[in-house]
Amino acid sequence: MNTEATTAPAANPLLVIVESLKNAFLDMGQALADFLPKLVIALIILCIGLILAKIIKAVMTKVLAGIKIDTLVEKSGLLPTLSKMGIKGSLAVSIPKLLGYLIIFFMVKSAAESASFTNVSEFLGSILGLLPKVIMAFLIMVAGMFVGDVIQTATFNSLDQRGLDYAKTLSRIVFGFIFLVFLTVALSQVGIETELLKDSVKILLIGVSMAIAIALGLGLKDHAHNIVAAIYVRDVYNHGTSVEIDGEYLTVRGTGPVTSKLQKENGDFIIIPNSELVSTKIKGRASS
Repeated sequence: MNTEATTAPAANPLLVIVESLKNAFLDMGQALADFLPKLVIALIILCIGLILAKIIKAVMTKVLAGIKIDTLVEKSGLLPTLSKMGIKGSLAVSIPKLLGYLIIFFMVKSAAESASFTNVSEFLGSILGLLPKVIMAFLIMVAGMFVGDVIQTATFNSLDQRGLDYAKTLSRIVFGFIFLVFLTVALSQVGIETELLKDSVKILLIGVSMAIAIALGLGLKDHAHNIVAAIYVRDVYNHGTSVEIDGEYLTVRGTGPVTSKLQKENGDFIIIPNSELVSTKIKGRASS
């Protein structure tokens, strides 16, 4: 019995290639046709953003110049603080310029989203989401610098009026401590882990406190007594006050952190520990 095998005609390789190219071009054309409207919308959004940024920048510049924001900042005492933070020049120009950049940045995100650039849009969105926290952290640091400067100046003036030689050093230490406190708060605002910084500050403060306590309790016990006594000596014995010590009248010419300088009637000077002027019964006469 004879059987006939039927086979399908072999496909022409050239026709297969042509068909594949045609399908590829059709797909590319369809993708381009779908993308072009999105691209046009994205470009329109960018143009609107640029125009809007210029308008708002011009309006804000006039408003801030009208209220004389630079004069207000200077009178408030914030100008030195802003200079330390790297902000120099007119705020009436800087703030509108920054606001204009922010508007353009937001419009770029919207344009990327319209053009289906998902990765770009998500990246810009994450930055915009972080921006309020960064601004808040910056404001906290400005406040910290301002408060630190005020307290540093007050501490220095108070200690300097008492004639303490270490007034500048102590005032800087106070400023550094305040700065670290505000820095910790600012970093926590942007989601940066601050536990290590907090622990380091605690260890540093404990170490410094222990070192001072040991030093004052052992080797510097007498000096510590004289340093504390200097505060009372300056309150009781003004410059030029006459005191009687061992039957001789001496004139107070100066009080240092540890000792006081007394002048005899013949013009000679003697130096005595401050603690003696506090713990010893002394007669005195007010300066004329």
